[in-house]
Amino acid sequence: MCPSTAPSETSHILGIKRSAGIIEFFDPPLPLPKVARAVISLDDLQNKLRLTGPCVRRSCGYWSGKCELGAELAVKKDLALQPCPIRPLCRWHIENGPAVCGSCQTVLWHSRPGVSE
Repeated sequence: MCPSTAPSETSHILGIKRSAGIIEFFDPPLPLPKVARAVISLDDLQNKLRLTGPCVRRSCGYWSGKCELGAELAVKKDLALQPCPIRPLCRWHIENGPAVCGSCQTVLWHSRPGVSE
């Protein structure tokens, strides 16, 4: 599972940004209905919501045989480990271990050139 994805038919809402820029995770992540996908804007994703969905690997601008965004976050170690509803399936956690989890709480959605939407 990608812990920070664009809206798609398989996306779920992983969390919402709360005070101090920290993401409050939903357990379990909430389904993202078609009508919601139609009205979610890039502004919503960059400033309010966090989506999860299947990792798209080569279709993502962060993919280089592994997720470069997860690797970048793993070195930051911003916050203490918090409960996470997708940790056992999370691409970032699988590839980087618990070091990525603290920084994960501050990420919304980041596009990168070459990202397919």
